Amino acid sequence: MANNYYEVITEQFKIIKSSKLYDACDVIYVGCLGNPKELHNVSLFFDKTKVKIDIYNSRMDFYEFITLKHLKYIADNTEPFYGFYIHTKGVSYQTVYEGGEYWRDYMNHYILRKWKDNIKRLDKGYDLCGVKLLDDKSAPAYKLHYSGNFFWFRSVYVMKLPLVDSMNITNRFEAELWIGKMQPKATTLCQEFVDYNTKGKFHPPEDHRNICFTLSYNLVSETTKAVKLLYNLNEDFEHYIVDLGFPLEKDIIPDDIQKAQKNNSRKLRELAGKYGSKYLKFKNIGVSQNWTAVYNHTKPSDDDILIGVDPDERPLDKNWIKAMEYIFKTDKTIGICSLMMTDHAKILSEYAKKKIGDLDCYEPINLINWALIGINGKFLNLIKEIPYPEKAPKYGWIEHGLLELLKQHKFRWVILCDYRVEHTECSTIYRQWKNRVIFELDKGQIDFIDWLCDKKKM
Repeated sequence: MANNYYEVITEQFKIIKSSKLYDACDVIYVGCLGNPKELHNVSLFFDKTKVKIDIYNSRMDFYEFITLKHLKYIADNTEPFYGFYIHTKGVSYQTVYEGGEYWRDYMNHYILRKWKDNIKRLDKGYDLCGVKLLDDKSAPAYKLHYSGNFFWFRSVYVMKLPLVDSMNITNRFEAELWIGKMQPKATTLCQEFVDYNTKGKFHPPEDHRNICFTLSYNLVSETTKAVKLLYNLNEDFEHYIVDLGFPLEKDIIPDDIQKAQKNNSRKLRELAGKYGSKYLKFKNIGVSQNWTAVYNHTKPSDDDILIGVDPDERPLDKNWIKAMEYIFKTDKTIGICSLMMTDHAKILSEYAKKKIGDLDCYEPINLINWALIGINGKFLNLIKEIPYPEKAPKYGWIEHGLLELLKQHKFRWVILCDYRVEHTECSTIYRQWKNRVIFELDKGQIDFIDWLCDKKKM
């Protein structure tokens, strides 16, 4: 009980009441730390019908551990139940970090207002549900936890967890790691990056996410054009710039590859800051594998869309993201939707157009148009990863593998007739490498940087 704690518990309990979460609860346990005089004020605030202040200690250095200890006790000694855990996030640093309020509002929204969505996930067999889930598949990798430590749980999972007293309670961050210690089946409602430095005021988004990402393995100038066009033509999306360590600053082989990569990283961070995109840095492990890494990081729900916005693709029409969103909402059997590559227009025109809602689409059987695609979150959550040919792990045709998976799971691939995209080429050096790894497969697929080093020796 410190700083503006009373204001925070007031706002949180208001949400609990207005969202009808209070009505759904059998009991709400509250833990309190701090001045004994404040405990009286807290006891007067809460309705005694369902709220029990079972935990109190005057020592502020017990942090969240004392309440988590009681959570463990209740789970161990009660019939199986669903529960949620929250705290007064940000009160300790109220005057130090301006992002505390944003972070708390973000978590309050998804854990309290969206409580029914959390329960739906638990009903599907998940042990935990929350927001900003970090694990060994995140970038960088972490021990599994929910950053901020707001979450819903199954009590039968909590029963498996170690006693809180067995942890190092002098390290307050151990409190966040406790809930993930027994390899739970965990899920998330949102992966927006939020921390104490997040500026502004949190505004709840729509129930689904249009997740766009740009795998920046190309000249930064091309990524810049793609990102600018993305924002000029669309709204209502979140965007990630994924720095994969591209080794060229210009269309020449650099004397110092590491210096070029460092300069590119700086420019990409600046680009992300300019447009409000999120910056990620991944190791380049191959096109399909990079897609999978982004999928693992963003953790789309079944209602979300994951869209690859490549540096060498230039959409021509406004609101193409909304068009994709409309297709997926209108027909739940659509697994992949792509824009129409202008180079393919003549071939596709030989096929009959189909109406999906109000939009015209092509659906040529066994013909794939790999041109700026969006993938249905439900389909992604079934296949778990983007396939790639065994002979082409670095850069290869993945269309056939996806087509087979679509058929297997009874999904379809459609092409938007009236939303076009052009393919561009910029770096002749990069194109030389692509030609080498595509058309000379018998020699194996050499990494681009290794290929550059070999060229320098010639």
